Amino acid sequence: MTNTDVIFQGENPDESIIFVLRRHPWTLFKSGLIIVLLLLLLTAVFIKFQGSWVTSWAIFILGPISLYLALRAWFLWSNSIYVLTNQRLMAVDQRGWFDRKVGEIALADILKISHEVKGAGATMFNLGDVAIIASGATEADLTLSAVYDPYEVQQRIIRTKRGEGLTKKQEEKVDKPEEGPKDIVNED
Repeated sequence: MTNTDVIFQGENPDESIIFVLRRHPWTLFKSGLIIVLLLLLLTAVFIKFQGSWVTSWAIFILGPISLYLALRAWFLWSNSIYVLTNQRLMAVDQRGWFDRKVGEIALADILKISHEVKGAGATMFNLGDVAIIASGATEADLTLSAVYDPYEVQQRIIRTKRGEGLTKKQEEKVDKPEEGPKDIVNED
């Protein structure tokens, strides 16, 4: 869950990354199941018609469809990312090849954080959504979808907002503040 070596566009010089998250890999299951069913269909066509023109057309049609579904699922999963820093929470939600939603909330503006685990699969794999409401909003401004252990994610955001979720680098900065210019005192 923690990956503080990430650098992102627009990062402030005094900003430190607390954690970087992606959606749970379980979200790839639906696409994977469809691909497996298409490949089983292709196998059934090959068994029934063997090396005929029907098999050739099935390969020509089902092969690219399976490849497209696999690439699209991986692309959406790998490009949806959530980043918590000591100053803000950012969410990049890749919804399609050319559809991306990017949101950000300053930690100081967060009013309410809730999480939801819905369904048998989500309960078994401990994945859910974390909804964040900022000042002046009536509905969730930012939703971290299908993250692993949503309760822990919620608590990490709350601790960071309170200043308790600092990384070791940040703790060192707090313990050892940078020394600025010293006043010259003339003692005669």
